Amino acid sequence: MATYRKRSGKWQVQVRIKDRASLSKTFPTKELARAWAVHIERQVISDGFLPSESPSAPLRELFTRYLESVSIKKKSSLSESYRLSHLSKSKLGEIHTDELKIVDLAMYRDERLKLVSSSTIRREFVLLRHIFNVASHEWGYTSLGKLFSNFRLPKEAHHRIRRISSDELDALWSALRSQRNPIYLKVAELALETGMRRSELLNIKIKDIKSGLIEVETSKSGYPRLIPLTDNAQKVIGCIKNQMPNSYLFNVKPNALWLAWERARKKAGIPDIRFHDLRHEAISRMLEKGLSVAEVATISGHKDYKTLFKYAHLEIRKIALKLNS
Repeated sequence: MATYRKRSGKWQVQVRIKDRASLSKTFPTKELARAWAVHIERQVISDGFLPSESPSAPLRELFTRYLESVSIKKKSSLSESYRLSHLSKSKLGEIHTDELKIVDLAMYRDERLKLVSSSTIRREFVLLRHIFNVASHEWGYTSLGKLFSNFRLPKEAHHRIRRISSDELDALWSALRSQRNPIYLKVAELALETGMRRSELLNIKIKDIKSGLIEVETSKSGYPRLIPLTDNAQKVIGCIKNQMPNSYLFNVKPNALWLAWERARKKAGIPDIRFHDLRHEAISRMLEKGLSVAEVATISGHKDYKTLFKYAHLEIRKIALKLNS
């Protein structure tokens, strides 16, 4: 039933049953190949059929398939496309499905930890785990299904605490104002006034703005919500020319906004400021103004108060003033 052949220093074993599909896998030694073949043969004897396994393929092909069939349907498709692009170009993308071992995942993890944070690695591996689950249950790559059962993910890094000072804000606004397209400054100003996410800001349509409110139909949490507009927020929106109801308030692509922000923070001399920090700052300011946690959560869209408190980096001096008042 089983045949063996040596290929590129490794042993490939193929199990065949008459009038049925064959199943093959590659191992570093012939002993491991023989042990696997015996296991499969015993399974055939007990179950009466040969387990189905898709032909071996480089992992990059699975990443592409996932991007085109699964990721594209998600709200996080843009960020996932960046991660999948990196994974496809890495050494991990070159490994075939029948040759992948836990040690390959560990080597990739340890090498990446030299370049990026543990939180970034966790996000990549959560994505990888889902890809392998889909590939195992739906695409016939059953060998990938149990790879993560004994794999250790990096610990989550401490949540980044970053408030934006008034001087930094002035420098950022000045840098954004100097760019050719003034719309980038308006996006940033509205982010600071509302605490909205970048994706939510870029999806605002004119028809979503009603009576001093912005209606967010879909968000990261999956629930719609209403966001009250401050006077400053209404001034920002008022500066933008009237458009058709179904047109977007900001006719800006996510990558264009990212590039504009990168240019601005470099010109301002503040390399560690992210666009998402505007959301942090907005939420912290809401709490400092006296809004309750429930009120802020209604605006920010947080369903878990623990997550909300990570954003609420209140200034210690202001807390001390309250204690002494």
